[in-house]
Amino acid sequence: MTTRSATEDQIIDLLKSALPESVRIGSLPLGMDDRKAMDVRSAACWVVYAGGPAKQNQAAGSLVQAQTWSWSVLILAKKYRSSHAAATAALELLDKVEDALVGQEIAAGQIVKTRDSILRVPDGSGVIGYEAVFSIQTYLRK
Repeated sequence: MTTRSATEDQIIDLLKSALPESVRIGSLPLGMDDRKAMDVRSAACWVVYAGGPAKQNQAAGSLVQAQTWSWSVLILAKKYRSSHAAATAALELLDKVEDALVGQEIAAGQIVKTRDSILRVPDGSGVIGYEAVFSIQTYLRK
């Protein structure tokens, strides 16, 4: 049976194989509330399970239940030259994250991009961030 934890590990592996070694990549269960969230030397991609919609009723006798699981990838970049340079680096990293994940087939199903948006970060941190949300439609045995 496919689990959320195993699926998250597969997402992290895809990112590690596609992104430069200088990018910190890992799981961040508490999201931006985690102390290590802002530990960004030049760039970081943090993977956070973002949940999914409530389970829908399935037909009586059905042995399989469809679920949608979503993960946020928090994409952070820091450049000491300027905030414009950091924003450019963050957008380039967002594109690389999309290229690494969208359309990939993993055990749970195919990864699709749901949305992206600017990420609120503490003022004066020198970090620019984006949040990209990716979802997987998966089928679980009851």
